[in-house]
Amino acid sequence: MTELYEKLSIRELQAYGSSCFGRYCNQIGLEDEAVDELCEHLVSILIASDLPSWESDGNALDLCGRGEPLPVAIERKVPASSHDEFAYILDMTVEIGMADMYGALTEAPREVFSNLIERLLNKGVKLLRLESAFPDLLSRTNTDMCWGELYSMEKFLTLKNKLM
Repeated sequence: MTELYEKLSIRELQAYGSSCFGRYCNQIGLEDEAVDELCEHLVSILIASDLPSWESDGNALDLCGRGEPLPVAIERKVPASSHDEFAYILDMTVEIGMADMYGALTEAPREVFSNLIERLLNKGVKLLRLESAFPDLLSRTNTDMCWGELYSMEKFLTLKNKLM
């Protein structure tokens, strides 16, 4: 997986991270509108032409993954013994897209992504294969750390259907 995810743009890493978080929530039996809204928001980075506005919109969500206390409804649904782990996985998921939002491009988004994937795999979360989500991944040669191009609406909806 390491070589493959290096071919993803930061936007794609964030969108795939959203799918991973959703699968984690499914595994722990967490169903909540706030989780769905966050996942929808995170995957929308693929079509967000204004990243600061996208970031601001995410900050306004009930569940935003920016170190804020968990909403009461989520706290009640996540076992008390798992609150810290849930918050950590949530924050890592959101950090993928936030790490380089206002600075130079670094390895941080990929490092956070890699740590998230490792943590989820160690917890036995069944993740969507990267090649299933991104069929052209094996033929890609681009391995730079850029944000990537905006997706067309058609391409976005196709990928969103695979991820969500």
